[in-house]
Amino acid sequence: MSAFDWKTDPAQNGQADSAVPAIAGTTARLFPDAARGIMAGVAMLVADQGGALVSQGAGDVYAVQTMSGLKPAPGVMIGFWANRDSVAEPALAVDGYGPARLLASDGGELAPGSMRKGEFQLVVWDEAVASGAPAWRKINPAPTDLAVLNVGTLMAALRAILPTSPPPGSGKLWFNNGQFAVTTED
Repeated sequence: MSAFDWKTDPAQNGQADSAVPAIAGTTARLFPDAARGIMAGVAMLVADQGGALVSQGAGDVYAVQTMSGLKPAPGVMIGFWANRDSVAEPALAVDGYGPARLLASDGGELAPGSMRKGEFQLVVWDEAVASGAPAWRKINPAPTDLAVLNVGTLMAALRAILPTSPPPGSGKLWFNNGQFAVTTED
């Protein structure tokens, strides 16, 4: 049973989940069972996305076992706590599927060492955007992602806006043959 097996078309849900008897003509006696099945499915979904999962595995493959038991499909999202730091580019194996690439929130590769022990990772299966190379994509940029992204972005921005010859005045920043420099005299 899994909320991930439910369909957006109500007519397709009659037999989508054995724990939720919802076939047309089902007796009212089964209503409490159906309600409890729905409650269990929602509780599993909340656990899968809300921080109840902790990764396992070895090396840079983070293995996660969900509460609901799912298979990667567009729109499937899980959240987990990383149980260790990564050394190289990380990958994610969920419920025995995988390992699959683990991408940054912008779709680019994660930098080696970007997964940190104790950081919460919220990921979604990205098959809609990257149909030729499906992968798990982070929804939340972690502080380490922001540090890698911001330093590179900041450096490129500074190189683009700073003068390449010393500006007039003392204490002015400029870009001198690949290095940042500060003017020392007026």
